[in-house]
Amino acid sequence: NSGVSFLEIRPAGGTGGLFYNPFELAPSDHNTVVYAQSDIWKTTDVLTTTSHSGWTRLSGPVGGNVASIGISHQNPAKMYFGTDNGQILVTTDDGATWSTTAGYPYVSDLVVDPANDSVCYATFGGFNAAAHIYKTTTSGATWFSVTGNLPNIPTNTIVLRTAAPRMLFVGTDLGVF
Repeated sequence: NSGVSFLEIRPAGGTGGLFYNPFELAPSDHNTVVYAQSDIWKTTDVLTTTSHSGWTRLSGPVGGNVASIGISHQNPAKMYFGTDNGQILVTTDDGATWSTTAGYPYVSDLVVDPANDSVCYATFGGFNAAAHIYKTTTSGATWFSVTGNLPNIPTNTIVLRTAAPRMLFVGTDLGVF
């Protein structure tokens, strides 16, 4: 109704969470939304979902609170999740199996390359000079720093420009780079 009224549709069974809890619309499916707290939920029919129905729990508590979500453009069952305690979790099959890497700072944002969902970029909060942007080309099996010459300030968000020339735009506490 063009914003005359709103319905909250987060799952009633969710646990934990941050001051804000991330949600992500699947880039290739406007009916699929993923929502996370310390557990992860997905709906494939957002127009009829309510707080009490329509959600599938993909994961129980992940050992932290989910702070960021990235969903594949080719396959909405492939997702990347970053937590407030420095974990990156990846599933390729809607949560049936998971891989996890840890030891990072707060994972503030994730962006999956639309052309190749094995490529994902992660940004991190905090003041760790070498850990502001990481990249995987192996669906999260390994990550490496692409921080380059960014100033040592927290990075909050990232956007991938796919038109030539390909570029990354990073939002930080100081501005956009």
